[in-house]
Amino acid sequence: MKADDKSRDEIMALVTETYRRLSTPGSNPAELFAHADMALAGSTLNELHYGPDSVKDLIAHVETWGLKWKCEKVTVWREGDVAWVQILSSIKDFRTEPMKEFPYRTTGIFVREDDGWHWRYWGGSEPQPD
Repeated sequence: MKADDKSRDEIMALVTETYRRLSTPGSNPAELFAHADMALAGSTLNELHYGPDSVKDLIAHVETWGLKWKCEKVTVWREGDVAWVQILSSIKDFRTEPMKEFPYRTTGIFVREDDGWHWRYWGGSEPQPD
């Protein structure tokens, strides 16, 4: 079921902060993915990471690219202490000339702990034309 307003707002704040940090070199976005059970699947064939150390290494690498991440639409569902999102977003890659902008889709899973919501899974993909 769709998340209640309070949960949606809390998760939206976490997603917004995650995308802000991914767009800001030196802001330590990996800190948001520090749980022992964190897993990440990116849009490339071998982009599978399990545990905070592997995820941290990938996020630290991605952070150096200077990409600008922008959330365009986020849908949040929740059951008990687990919530999941579909994030429709875009990424600007300033490393290319001319600058390239492309869509990016993320499925996120979160768990609620005593201090709030935390990432447990990030599944990202770059949609391709039909």
